[in-house]
Amino acid sequence: MATALNIFTTGTTLANLNNIQVGMFETMRKESNAFKFKSNNADLSKKAGSYEFKRPANSTVKVYGTARTAGKGDALSAPGVVVNLDDPIEVVEEVEDFDIGAFGLEASAFDYVKRRATNHQMSIMAYLGRKFWKEAWLAAVAGDNLHIAPAADTTTYDADLEAIIVDLETTKNDYVDGVNRAQIGGVLYPTEYSKLKTKLNAMYNANFAVDKEEISGINGVALFSELYLPTNVTGVIMAKESIAQPITMAQYSAEQIQLSNAVGFGLFGRQGTKALASDLIHAMIKSDGTHTAIARVAALPSSDISATTFYVTTAASTGYDSADATAYDNFPAGTILTYTTATTTWAVYGG
Repeated sequence: MATALNIFTTGTTLANLNNIQVGMFETMRKESNAFKFKSNNADLSKKAGSYEFKRPANSTVKVYGTARTAGKGDALSAPGVVVNLDDPIEVVEEVEDFDIGAFGLEASAFDYVKRRATNHQMSIMAYLGRKFWKEAWLAAVAGDNLHIAPAADTTTYDADLEAIIVDLETTKNDYVDGVNRAQIGGVLYPTEYSKLKTKLNAMYNANFAVDKEEISGINGVALFSELYLPTNVTGVIMAKESIAQPITMAQYSAEQIQLSNAVGFGLFGRQGTKALASDLIHAMIKSDGTHTAIARVAALPSSDISATTFYVTTAASTGYDSADATAYDNFPAGTILTYTTATTTWAVYGG
């Protein structure tokens, strides 16, 4: 009778499992918002421990003959950004020999993993999504591109989003002279996405309801529903390919669990996530109707503190200068805090 280990390690079964793996990543490319937005502006044809990406940048149009006179063309102004695959990841499960080996069929192992592969795919998508959108949030903080999301009861939700899009669209600096709308997209937390969808549906009759997962109704800018945004971050509007997230995965492998009849099988890989252009990434903080301003701070202030301002840390906070400063140490970068003047206390927003 075949054992689970024999079944898992035959050439035919391994080939089938690796076909599953290829299909998993093809599906993620279609369904994951992170995959839709991430940069591929690097040579990813070979596995490596790091990759060099180029940030989005415009070319410059000059009078004909300029390069001939100078004897050279313009050097690329955008510096390379090295992204290290410094985050090892794995999805490992085990199965008892009886659960598969007793059937004596390679197909049983294949079918089992095929069913689990859907869960593996969702788990990897969730993990990479959280990493990607956290990096987007931190990039927006670093770039001072923070906005308070439109309130739940606003009648101008689409117009308020449009204002953020225009803010990004009109960005001008050493690298870009404005951003074409075709290169802009965004994600909204499901409650915000639903709010926008309802708003757009109210503009049409039932035969033209917005039923697609992608909304392109904000003047041509595609928006998607995204579950894995950081807490109290309700949306990100960004230029596509402003964040890199290379990932390499080994093929499915299996081995006997020590001192047991169980077989462990799974995927192992490495990933790295890094913003390439923080100036082209905007993020929204959930509105609470009380806080109407945002201030970025390296450390929590000890004076001139407003009860109507969101304070966002740009680095790991060292607290503030008061008798109980130690109670407020070690807030990581990107933490949203509020201050209550009546009790002179800080609190993590929503925490």
